[in-house]
Amino acid sequence: MEGKFASEGLQAIDGNVDMLTAMTRELVKNKGIGESADSAWRALGQLRPSSRLPCPEGPENSRLEQSVSEIPSMLRWLLNPIRNAAVMEADGLTRGSSGKLMSKASCRCSDEPVQAEPRPHRLESTRPTRAIYTGSSMQIPWYIGWPIAIAFAVGILFMIASRASYYPIKYPGGFWEQQSKLGAEDVWLLASDGVRLHAWWVKARQASLATLYLHGNAGNLTHRFLQILEITAGGSSVLMLDYRGYGKSGASPSENGLYADADAAYLYLLDHGYSARHIVLQGESLGTAVAVDLASRKECAGVVLEAAFTSGRDVANTVLPLIGPLVFRGFDSKSKIAKIRAPLLFFHGDRDEIIPLKLGRSLFEAAPKPKWFIEIPEAGHNDLVATAGSSYRERLHEFYGHLQ
Repeated sequence: MEGKFASEGLQAIDGNVDMLTAMTRELVKNKGIGESADSAWRALGQLRPSSRLPCPEGPENSRLEQSVSEIPSMLRWLLNPIRNAAVMEADGLTRGSSGKLMSKASCRCSDEPVQAEPRPHRLESTRPTRAIYTGSSMQIPWYIGWPIAIAFAVGILFMIASRASYYPIKYPGGFWEQQSKLGAEDVWLLASDGVRLHAWWVKARQASLATLYLHGNAGNLTHRFLQILEITAGGSSVLMLDYRGYGKSGASPSENGLYADADAAYLYLLDHGYSARHIVLQGESLGTAVAVDLASRKECAGVVLEAAFTSGRDVANTVLPLIGPLVFRGFDSKSKIAKIRAPLLFFHGDRDEIIPLKLGRSLFEAAPKPKWFIEIPEAGHNDLVATAGSSYRERLHEFYGHLQ
């Protein structure tokens, strides 16, 4: 889950979480929904520019920054009809069949429009709003309209969260010139749902093992050329897969789509002479969840996990406590890892700013034996292999020795 935004994001949204908590307390105390909506509407309009969730520069993170920055305006849009209904209730106004503002006292006997009084700066009425104006003569009771508005808001947040999980870079973006330097061959696969996938195949000399590498959620396979060099030096050939939506692969990414892509790559290795006992499944960041899912269903020689996590909800909770786990789910490795019947090797940086070390260790504790956990000193999320240096390939070489 590349993108250096976890710790900075917590600080940036702290003030906004306090505001949302205050809103909730207002509602629990049975204060006017319209009054609470008006307060929230004003508060959202006063968010400072610094309240935006910070993301590092780069095309892979621009989509998340844009989506998060639009949340206040979307929530204001959702709250606006509730707030307007409360204003009308407080001012003693309603609307006639023509949609014109009218006095409640005259709405039954006259169609003459009544000029609305200037709206007060703050709502003075503490009466609960009984209806939500919909833009026509029909009004929705607040006990129906309010849940609908909340459900719609949560749906928008779910949509943003699903998009924020992936930062693919399509061809020609990336470092495609590395292909000739690595001696990588183009491989084309077909997923079970018909999506065309691209991968690189790099053969290691005198290697009986083949590693299916499942990368993280950002970039594409060209950003993992260092991993390819180290894995082949450690004693395994590599099939580096680009999920759907990444690099030269078609379609758009999704959780089930990634699982189907991994299945297609696994079948490719079987079809090209590698038995399950000679296939190593290796995942990086988001790819660890894909590797765990595949290993829980298929036989393999071993599993290597870099910057692993227990579940998507747990990672979301570190970025956006309370709210994050409600809108980002899936990729639940902890519920699947006990089904793996192969040795496991974990790598994790002790300064990982995206996936905390404790999540990697929690998944390690849930994993069956035999297993090893390698903590890389001074390593963050995106520089684990570079910081580990030669010890990375040495640990891989030792692990491969256990599998043969």
